[in-house]
Amino acid sequence: SVTADRIVMDQKTGDYTADGNVASSRQPQKKGKSSGMLSQDEVMQAQAQKMVSTGRSPNQKIHYEGNALAWQGANRIKADKLDLDNEHRVIEAHGHVVSEFVDKSKAGDTNAPAKSGSPGYTKVSAKDLVYTEDTKLAFYQGGVSLIRPDLTVDSKELRAFLKDSDSNSDSSLDKALADGAVKIVSNHLKAGSARRIRTSTGEHSEYYADEGKVIIQGGEPGPKMVDSLKGETQGSKLTWWEKDDRLLNNGDEVTPAKSTLRKVKK
Repeated sequence: SVTADRIVMDQKTGDYTADGNVASSRQPQKKGKSSGMLSQDEVMQAQAQKMVSTGRSPNQKIHYEGNALAWQGANRIKADKLDLDNEHRVIEAHGHVVSEFVDKSKAGDTNAPAKSGSPGYTKVSAKDLVYTEDTKLAFYQGGVSLIRPDLTVDSKELRAFLKDSDSNSDSSLDKALADGAVKIVSNHLKAGSARRIRTSTGEHSEYYADEGKVIIQGGEPGPKMVDSLKGETQGSKLTWWEKDDRLLNNGDEVTPAKSTLRKVKK
């Protein structure tokens, strides 16, 4: 269904254009498996200033523009322009893109935040997004910021791989690969302890959600981590586990591993 200030339809093709305060809803296709970006069980709802629909279901293509917002349950995408290709299960978003998808609760409900102690959401902002359902790959470009509880990743581009909804993991995110001027900030506070901030920089990073594992490489003179409580370390490859508070520093002949430890005041 579609409502708008004005709707013009071509009766021969079924194509139509809606202008002004557009609101639409579309029943799920019940085809394939759901992911954190697209659900096969939830109604797709959207709002925009303009909507153009071409082709007939299930090969329908829909274009939204002007403060476009599409959502299924708690998962949503906002952008200046938004395109949905229902035949190929592809989403494209351009201009001030913000995507948000919520992790599963312990009961398996993808529309409710996970229980205390588990990540609750993934929010990514960028200039452009292309998501392909077949590969579960969301490719963000143009100054990207990924936000998870206690963790942010800033980069020029980012590839986020999502999981099927029937995965046993609570997290909707499988892994995220970031490239170009990467900066990762972990801001963690344990009960009864001081806030600990780790800031890592490099040219390439890999984040694995289930393990809480981060790998960072590249950059001159090599990837670097600054720990607000323990000091700083640098090498050719840094690997750390945010859940276990472990750090592995690999060096080579060009960039030897080195660390500067902060003296703890008693």
